Amino acid sequence: MNLRLLTPGIRIAVTKTSALLGLCLICTLPLRATNPDGSSSQEPPAAAQGAAGATSSQPAQSGAGPVEAASASHYAPLPDPSASASTTVASAPQAAAPAAAPAPDPDGWTFATYINTWLPHYLHFSGEFRNREEGRGGFNFTPGNDYTVGLFRVRVGLDFTPTSWLHGFVQARDAQFIGATPSSLFSNAKDVFDLNQAYVELRNGEHGWFSLKTGRQEIYFGDERLVARSLWSNASRSFDAARLTLRGQSHGAVLDVFASSVVKNYPTSWDHVLAGQNFYGLNGSLTKLVSKATIEPYVYLKALPAVTGADKKTGNERLYTSGLRWSGTIPGGFDYRARYSYQSGHYADNSIHAWAYYGILGYTIPNTRLEPRFSIEYNYASGNRSIGSSVTGTFDQLYPTTHQWRRITDLFGEQNIKDLKPGFDFKPLKKMKVYVVYSDLSLASRYDSLYNNSGSVLVKVPKGGAVSTAIGKEGDFYGTYDVNRRLQFGAGLGYLWAGQFLKQNTPGANSTYPYAFVDYYF
Repeated sequence: MNLRLLTPGIRIAVTKTSALLGLCLICTLPLRATNPDGSSSQEPPAAAQGAAGATSSQPAQSGAGPVEAASASHYAPLPDPSASASTTVASAPQAAAPAAAPAPDPDGWTFATYINTWLPHYLHFSGEFRNREEGRGGFNFTPGNDYTVGLFRVRVGLDFTPTSWLHGFVQARDAQFIGATPSSLFSNAKDVFDLNQAYVELRNGEHGWFSLKTGRQEIYFGDERLVARSLWSNASRSFDAARLTLRGQSHGAVLDVFASSVVKNYPTSWDHVLAGQNFYGLNGSLTKLVSKATIEPYVYLKALPAVTGADKKTGNERLYTSGLRWSGTIPGGFDYRARYSYQSGHYADNSIHAWAYYGILGYTIPNTRLEPRFSIEYNYASGNRSIGSSVTGTFDQLYPTTHQWRRITDLFGEQNIKDLKPGFDFKPLKKMKVYVVYSDLSLASRYDSLYNNSGSVLVKVPKGGAVSTAIGKEGDFYGTYDVNRRLQFGAGLGYLWAGQFLKQNTPGANSTYPYAFVDYYF
């Protein structure tokens, strides 16, 4: 990796961080007022929003340990989905509200903890700094097409909770792509000082039965394969949305109803939604229906105003995705996760008939120091049954995470693909986790293209269909080390051996993806 990129990257990151911190400090100084006796007029909130500023309808993972930090993505073995609904799921620590004599932070002093001692109890300042150095070898499967880049992200947020029924959150973001050229710049890697979240929430307490959140916000469900924040991306995803959450604590039930538009990222100008591109949904979560399991039924509607069908006629799209997620644990050290999704509707004057599913079974050897876990996973997403068909058979992956499913090269999306994936992970140290994963990849249909992780065509299907459906084999080795709740290091190497489909339809080079990151919440 090109270490010369690191020095200018650090300089830019420090400059951006200082500007953002200074802005937040200036904005919050007028709010330092307290009562004449020096006390606060309201009880402090139980927990602050945290640096990630993310909420979800997912049940609290009681007894399963902390949620993994954003950079680690979703690589942990499945936790025990114990039965209580919660609103807050964030990779950042849950910072306690300041008291008259606050206890020292167990993870050390940060600039945010200092600012929060100055602020009144209803304000909480938080932030994140992340740096990831990564490279690509054989980019676009072309020999010698290699590059190395540095990705830097700073996010700062301010929670506002004056009463138990009113909560607000504002989060600014600056994401830089150091070492990029215009030809390699992609929209989710750079976002010059922009608004990531800004919402107001009406609720009957932090974990009450009712919540109505409106404004720019992160929305994600389950393991984020369909609807995600995409935190691995330098410029993560958010939605302009209205979201109603209803919880039945005693029944272990949560229902989310939302109407939204995904926010399009513009690297050097203000992000905004595109007119007519809407996303609606109902997502349920049941944690007491089956012992030690979470069941999530869902229905989503994706609406686009102007698309072109296979016959070159234009129209709108109405895509309905319905299905079920099911995850849990079984006595003896077993865990499992599965999902089935069916899609229908129309794409211009074409009808839609597509589906996708996956299943994971894991086994952790109990009562061992290394906590070794073996897993086997199978993924399937449908493709078109014939070229130029009036029936769209390509599964639409919607708005997924871009760092996918223990396959770290992030080359392919959940569209027209089959993937058999055995894996192994263990903990050589208490705070370290190491993963080894192998993937056998092929096309689901020889009459459809190969798609990248954003859902766009990566390799177009040849006329008459693909001769071979073998995409290739991928081996991944990566790990994370959590210094504490605030600081995480990680590194990995992914290697794709090109299969016959890539050799026949591209230059056919193998692809490598090394990376190393540090992620710090303050």
